[in-house]
Amino acid sequence: MTTAPPAVTPSPTIAPSPSPDDPSRYGYIVASQGRIVVRGERATDSSLAIGGDLPVASHDGKRIAFWRAGPEGSSPHELRTVDVASTTERVVTTAPVGWNGGAIAWASDDSGLLFEVDRIRDPNAPPAPPSAPPSRMFSIDLAAASAQPVTDPALDLPGGLVFIPLAWDTSTGIAVALTTGEGGYAVEWVVWDKRAGSVKKTRFPWQIIYSEVKVSSNASMALANDRSANGVRFWAVTNIADALILTPGPDPTIKSLDASWRPGSPGDFAWVQGFSASLYTYGTDRVPTLLHRGQSDLALVTWRADGSGVLLNENGRGVFVVDLATLRETALPHLGFTTIGGVFLR
Repeated sequence: MTTAPPAVTPSPTIAPSPSPDDPSRYGYIVASQGRIVVRGERATDSSLAIGGDLPVASHDGKRIAFWRAGPEGSSPHELRTVDVASTTERVVTTAPVGWNGGAIAWASDDSGLLFEVDRIRDPNAPPAPPSAPPSRMFSIDLAAASAQPVTDPALDLPGGLVFIPLAWDTSTGIAVALTTGEGGYAVEWVVWDKRAGSVKKTRFPWQIIYSEVKVSSNASMALANDRSANGVRFWAVTNIADALILTPGPDPTIKSLDASWRPGSPGDFAWVQGFSASLYTYGTDRVPTLLHRGQSDLALVTWRADGSGVLLNENGRGVFVVDLATLRETALPHLGFTTIGGVFLR
């Protein structure tokens, strides 16, 4: 691994792209106990409330993909999408009988979905062998009139590990995922070359919680906040072995707490170091933009769908949005730390 030079001091002198004039168009997904709720940035009224699990917003912020089970959680589990503005739902496919729907990821151009399913454990059945229950990953083309889920024999995991789909670049045919198991650590980095019909699995070189791993909106780069190494690791999605690390600098008291790619801008990422959050551009010497300096630890919550604002959570203060064009902060008391994605209300 190569350690990048210490980061330069953040400065608010470089303004990101301006945000639209009407911030009320922004909404955010809040998931809780089998319900998917979309709340507006400027209002506490729900804009959408439906039954479902594991929601994830499309990159254009117009749709949400999710799973819905039958009555009392019975099979089949249906993979669905819903148009946020019209609330129109579409059934994409159905999980096999005896399988639960798992994590979902949109293709980089929103034309397809990657998704995981895992076999349901039967509490009345004899103890399963170590090879069960498996986890399987599929892709499906949303543009095709009667598309069927596609997979590969190497995308069948025994032994209790599960796939977490992350991204799919339809222009190259490369889809990426990771595997995780007990304890929540990332175990393998998985590259599925759909055109070549090959799957490459690489053991993670570091101990990182799987939720710290994020892929850029164009599905070309990955990052992972590594708290043990106190830095953010970056790699091209096809080669985790060549990852680089960026550290906060010479002061060991400053901790790397969180990092996330900015939607719609493949090189920009927000980085939380201690009490501060800044916007950086990967692979350049651009002076980072200081977004917020607080009084206690920060965490990244999510982004506006177009990347014009970032939601932060500060201990003792709660969730607020920072508009990247003006650096103006607005409290969002009706949103919680469980907010998981940005959408457009109209």
